[in-house]
Amino acid sequence: MQFRTQFRTMRIFAAAAFFAVTIAGNSAARADQDDPRLDTLFEALTDAEGAGPAGAISETIWRIWFSIEDEAHQAIMNEARLAMATNRLTEALNLFSRLTQLAPEYAEAHNRRATVNFLLGNLDQSLEDIEETLALESRHFGALSGRAQIELIRGNQRAALEALEAAAEVYPLMPGIQDQIEELRIKVEGVPI
Repeated sequence: MQFRTQFRTMRIFAAAAFFAVTIAGNSAARADQDDPRLDTLFEALTDAEGAGPAGAISETIWRIWFSIEDEAHQAIMNEARLAMATNRLTEALNLFSRLTQLAPEYAEAHNRRATVNFLLGNLDQSLEDIEETLALESRHFGALSGRAQIELIRGNQRAALEALEAAAEVYPLMPGIQDQIEELRIKVEGVPI
């Protein structure tokens, strides 16, 4: 019962995060995880002095991640995001899979496929895509958070804590992350921070 409640909560969290990014739009210049603006944005994200500024920086990072130079690849990404937003998950999975084949170096295609696999309950496949995402963009706080959620479902609290701590190094003011870290640290280490 606890697993189902936890899984349902994580599905809602994943969907909410997706919709927040979708609303942010695609107004950024076409780019990807190799965009030269990212280094400066990640420095600013780490040093942000409030949730509002940090949130705005993270939205800019997401916009960059969702963009890709090739127009045909961008069209597939847009179509896949729409399929995902309208709960056509199998279609979204197929589109993201196609995009990972056409553009294997495009981290966000792997990350989106990881999210769809998670929503479909395909945790092993989701974790494989998360690992590919992180190999391409080690600062991907969304993928690190996804890894933590999967490890929590699997009952591996220490691995979940490590993933959340890695995400917090990149995005210290990510909503709720410090509370999650504190709660898990108590469970894993047995003492409050």
